[in-house]
Amino acid sequence: MYFERTEENEETTKHTTTNRSFAIYQRCLQQKRGDQLPLHWHDELQIVWVEEGSFVYTIDDEQILLSKNEAIIINSRVLHGAVLASENVRYCCFDFSSDFIADPVFKEAIEQLVHDRTRSYRRLTLTAQHQAFVQTVRLPLLIEQRFTLYELFLAALS
Repeated sequence: MYFERTEENEETTKHTTTNRSFAIYQRCLQQKRGDQLPLHWHDELQIVWVEEGSFVYTIDDEQILLSKNEAIIINSRVLHGAVLASENVRYCCFDFSSDFIADPVFKEAIEQLVHDRTRSYRRLTLTAQHQAFVQTVRLPLLIEQRFTLYELFLAALS
């Protein structure tokens, strides 16, 4: 997997627009192609959920093994990247700016994470129901899906 980065490793992909403060995408990586996620950072927060396989994620200087059905939220402006720990990895990413969250309860939880620069990431515990929901998310988001995402954030951050 390759994407453009600046000399300071800032990813140049824009995950949000003026109309949408989030991006959802799914990727499949293969060891035999030499796929990896090079070290990079971006302004958006990022939730990574592994659907199949496993990654070794580097976040700042720490290495974290993420396997099937595990998820992590990576704070804004944190250097991160990953190498495959299995032959194939399928994962879903949800990148969002903090203004995506309108509900005061969720906004407070996200802002606590963003402003706590000692927390580069946080492991998330997704219920079977949340895992099933993440597999169905596709753009454009239906209004019911937005509420379920809010529920997922609150459950994962609590």
